[in-house]
Amino acid sequence: MAEQRVMRIFLPFVALQSIAFYATAMDLPTPALRECITAGEQLHVTPAIREFFGRLDGAVLFNQYGPTETHSVSSLRLDGDPADWPLMPTIGYPINGADVHILDERLCPVPAGVVGELCVAGPPVSKGYWERPELTAQKFVPHPLEGGTGALYRTGDLARYLPNGQIEFLGRRDGMVKIRGYRVELGEVEARIRSLRSVADAVVVARSSGVGDTRLIAYYRPGGQPVPDPAALHKELTTCLPDYMLPSAYVPMQHEFPRTPSGKIDRLALAAGEPPAATAV
Repeated sequence: MAEQRVMRIFLPFVALQSIAFYATAMDLPTPALRECITAGEQLHVTPAIREFFGRLDGAVLFNQYGPTETHSVSSLRLDGDPADWPLMPTIGYPINGADVHILDERLCPVPAGVVGELCVAGPPVSKGYWERPELTAQKFVPHPLEGGTGALYRTGDLARYLPNGQIEFLGRRDGMVKIRGYRVELGEVEARIRSLRSVADAVVVARSSGVGDTRLIAYYRPGGQPVPDPAALHKELTTCLPDYMLPSAYVPMQHEFPRTPSGKIDRLALAAGEPPAATAV
């Protein structure tokens, strides 16, 4: 990036985090960079990302949202002092032409501030799945709202409109779990762990014993030596997370997290493994 004087990059959060972490840890400047666009995964503004953009001269970060079945449908511009950027930025405002709605289970609009399913209509929506008519009919439904035309794509993502018109992304419906009766979004727990200076990256999965006892397991990559102790991480997290959101075990990872063919973290592979008993707290 430095040698080729790259000015604009488009990449998912996992790649941005890796670049930011290594660029800052090894003091590798990228002075030409002016614009970065991230999409495909929920953006967490980690310490490495704050430091990376803090070293740049006026570079901006765009957080965009758009599932595979659509073009990008919303965007948020982050500029100014990265120290002031939120830990979990919103996905911004709908782009021109995107018809974005937050709907309940009956496909009726919910008021601002109420959580519902993020649904998209208009030019950004694709025509469906190739040779998968049943799945297409399930996910691409006739537009149910007055004045709406064409298909409405049900993303399966949870979100809500904020009073300022921005959309707050709250993760997948299958990423929301119940711990002792409380609803917990795994991405929020991950963001808090990634905000710790001693952690380079983290993934949280929910594991059930089969008798209604669901617990959180945190897998983390250390940010340096010595490797942070699970008990120390747990103690740090008690200052920013309520008790029911605290992982019950922490698993240090010496290598990269397993990936899907598309490059995203393979959460199913992590969930299938057994965490070492010694990491429990």
